[in-house]
Amino acid sequence: MMDHLGFYMIRRPVKSVDHLFHIHQQLAARPLEMLLKEYYERDQLSREAILVASPYLFERMMRWLRGEQVSEKKQLLSTLYKYLVRSTSRCTPFGLFSCCTTGEIERANRLGLSDNVLTKHVTPDTEVLSALSAKLLQIPEIRAQLRFSTNTSLFDAGNKYHYVELLSNGNQSKYFISGLEKSEALSLVLEACRDGAYVRDLALLLMSKGNDPHEALRFVELLIENQIIVSDTNLTISGPGYLPYIISVLEKLDDTGDLLLSLQAIQCALQNPEDLLATNEKLTAELVRLALPLQKPAVMKVDTFFHTDHNQLSDKLISEIGASVEKLMVLNQSRLPGDLLHFKKRLIERYGGEEVSLAEALDEEVGVGYGAKCGGASSPMIEDLDLPANEPAAAQSEIWWQQFLAGKYFNAVQAGENEIRLTEEDLLFIANNRSGEPRARKAGSFFLFGNLLAASNQTLDQGNYKFNLLACQGPSAVNMMSRFAQGIDGLDEKLRHCARAEQQMHPEVLFAEIIHHPDSKAGNIVNRPALYKYEIPYLGQASVSEAFRIRVDDLMVSVVNNEIILRSKRLNKRVIPRLSNMHNHRKGLPVYRFLSDLQEQDANLNLIWDWGFLAKQPHLPRISFDNIIVARESWVLQTNAFASGNMQALQQQLLQLKLPGRFVVASGDNELLIDTSLPDSIQLLADICKKSETVRLMEFLGEPGQCILSNGSEKFVSELVIPFIDRSVAPVRGVSVVENDNVPTNHILGDEWLYLKLYTHDKSNESPLISQLYHTVGKMLRAETIESFFFVRYRDPDPHLRLRFKGNPADQFHIKVIRIIRKALEPFIKSGVVYNIQTDLYQREITRYGRQNMELCEQFFHLDSLDTMRFLASRTCEEHERFLFAVKKTDLILTRAGLSLKQKHTLLEKLKDGFFQEFKGDTALRKKLNVRFQQSKTEIHQTLLLAEFDVCPEQQQILTQLAAADELQKESLLASLIHMSINRIFASQQRTYELILYHCLLKYYDAQIAISKPVANRNISIGSH
Repeated sequence: MMDHLGFYMIRRPVKSVDHLFHIHQQLAARPLEMLLKEYYERDQLSREAILVASPYLFERMMRWLRGEQVSEKKQLLSTLYKYLVRSTSRCTPFGLFSCCTTGEIERANRLGLSDNVLTKHVTPDTEVLSALSAKLLQIPEIRAQLRFSTNTSLFDAGNKYHYVELLSNGNQSKYFISGLEKSEALSLVLEACRDGAYVRDLALLLMSKGNDPHEALRFVELLIENQIIVSDTNLTISGPGYLPYIISVLEKLDDTGDLLLSLQAIQCALQNPEDLLATNEKLTAELVRLALPLQKPAVMKVDTFFHTDHNQLSDKLISEIGASVEKLMVLNQSRLPGDLLHFKKRLIERYGGEEVSLAEALDEEVGVGYGAKCGGASSPMIEDLDLPANEPAAAQSEIWWQQFLAGKYFNAVQAGENEIRLTEEDLLFIANNRSGEPRARKAGSFFLFGNLLAASNQTLDQGNYKFNLLACQGPSAVNMMSRFAQGIDGLDEKLRHCARAEQQMHPEVLFAEIIHHPDSKAGNIVNRPALYKYEIPYLGQASVSEAFRIRVDDLMVSVVNNEIILRSKRLNKRVIPRLSNMHNHRKGLPVYRFLSDLQEQDANLNLIWDWGFLAKQPHLPRISFDNIIVARESWVLQTNAFASGNMQALQQQLLQLKLPGRFVVASGDNELLIDTSLPDSIQLLADICKKSETVRLMEFLGEPGQCILSNGSEKFVSELVIPFIDRSVAPVRGVSVVENDNVPTNHILGDEWLYLKLYTHDKSNESPLISQLYHTVGKMLRAETIESFFFVRYRDPDPHLRLRFKGNPADQFHIKVIRIIRKALEPFIKSGVVYNIQTDLYQREITRYGRQNMELCEQFFHLDSLDTMRFLASRTCEEHERFLFAVKKTDLILTRAGLSLKQKHTLLEKLKDGFFQEFKGDTALRKKLNVRFQQSKTEIHQTLLLAEFDVCPEQQQILTQLAAADELQKESLLASLIHMSINRIFASQQRTYELILYHCLLKYYDAQIAISKPVANRNISIGSH
């Protein structure tokens, strides 16, 4: 059930659409240059907007306005005209071209502007603040009073450290991964800096170890210069803003000289910026006094806000929109990022279910990295499944969806309709066809973004409106609004309420804000208030106290039940990252990309209309449902059909497309209004066409008769951002590690567990090897050389068997086991079947199984390994025999754990959905899996009826104990036991076999549930099927 959160944000251009149309009326009779000159000469707000957008363009414009000669005047006029159109027709916030405010959801609809009163919120540009931060470190008197801590990207990579530093090259700054050799002095400094330390104290620490005073101080300064240790004057991106923050820091220091006075003067000048031209001059003068090395002329960042007489929408209206959108959720494109799925696969191959340091896992050298594209025996069950490639599934339209689209589209074309109205039956059809797809976790917090179209408040009350849905996205309701919180009173608290509501729905986990400064260019859009209780600082300065900071080196990562789990060691809680802004993280650093991508695992929402194979048609009709416009009417212009500059050919194409008089050229969220009655407007379109082979055109929904926002005489285009929450979403399962000193986490050579890796070739016949291992392990158990044993299969990336032996370390059992195994495998080593044997550290998977259950699970692994090896050693073990054996084992584990048929079905459905999503399943794959079931269903049924194979009494006792856990933990444990059992049975591609097994067994349970229903409740038909 979707519930609004009591408020919304409304965005609009600074000027009305009527204002633009009035100018266009004049443009029909007057030259563009004359009209633009008059416009920019008399309108100071427009001049200020150009200054904020581009100081370089502003200088050229002012020379032109003074009558001076300027180069490329035609381009200048075109740019000024585009900015004029933007300031009257586009709502996306940008400097002084557009503005926003918030409104309340109350009982009635009352929207009305006061006189066009605007408030300007001005701060120094982020590049100015970055230069200020760097300058502070260059002042010895200030640097001596600052505390330094370790770079938050620093990672211990064995004999050296890896870290990320920001290097500047002219007007560009980029992050680079660097390496640093370990030393005693470095380790001393880094340990002292964990909680912050002064330069003097660090130098004294090194001197206490016999280092020369001059060399000790120079060593610390080198660490500062190379960003290995960083100060608390680094740029902040969350909280009240960097300028007030740094002033508060300097006020506590001595000998700040004129620096503090200059910063206070800047802050004072920015508080009442009525005349931005004068404010810019004052700010520039102060920055020159500070001698900041600026790389660009822009010194101000401006956000603009507007005032209203009335600003409320009715609960009835918003709930009505929400109810319609909730029905449209069947269109959600629920797809996890390919990099995240690839990382999960690599993590499983490398570490299995072990919990490892996140920094290690993401490191390219010692871990599996993030974002890398990585690249057996005959397996007829899986060879022709044609598993989808590791690409976004949007390019792989389902056959049923193509047929549905084609039917709707061609019916509309034949009827000459420019709108397709979806029905409840259409949505039910889509839902039914998508019922077999993996069910991603619903987003509990999200926003609707779009245009509310109505002539007046009265027509709204009458239900005569449209809502043009531009986006419905998660994972959080706050993302589109957070950057404006400093300029709207009370918005920060509203956003914190959204964040608290999300946290309350998931009490077992911690939500933590990702604090990362991508680069100076992005700095202006990533600033936001501190919204979440916890923060994860990574090359960014946290705004919360140390107790609520979760360092990257405190985070552990593992895969449990096909989910990537992030856990804080210090807090012993599962952590869910949140990036509460709209920054595109896809090209960022690996840690930043991973944390940002991981959000989507637990809240995947992107409701869009996918035109699929029809996307490039010359004309696509509007798609609507109820009062919701799901997709606007659009056209594709083929620019290669006319030579550059051939206006006649362009106008002919526009006539053929039967375009309306006004439309927008769309490129992402960048839209430019074109009026076909004006040659100067058509010229803008022609200029765009020169840069692309095709141009997308969309219907313009900002005609005055559709604009709800008005000041009485003029109408304004507007957009709404409406935050929602869905309290029906199931809580995210928490993970914690129960501390128990009696169950150690790690075992090295000489402890009670010995860990051997046997590397074998993928296509080797494994039966003789498994047989030899089975008999050898049996002898060691009977001789009491070992107490227990189990094995699993992995790739790292080479295929190998992981053997774990438990024994008495006092008897040095490991020496005996290694000698016995070496002798038993000698023939296989000589033949090359086994080409390497290694010992390794056994890290128990405490996160997956729980410390209190670890020894029980290890005993189950022991018994299951012996069962599996006995089976594999006793026959040739063709693929289908292994499959049926795995089916029987899976069902037995569920049955002996006390699960009912319905509970089995529920768990298998979750497991199947997870794997289907991992393999980017589509209709073609689902059909092939159904064929597998049809081919095997008789044998599956017969196998499950066999009574000759069952768990032993000890396994039954273990399963009974594990089943006593709460429902979520029980499901997790059983899923892990089944996963490891299947892993042992198949020699390679175990996860693909898991997908097949879960699908087939789920279909079998479906049939059993249908059979078990009373006859009166079943539809019975006679005849062929």
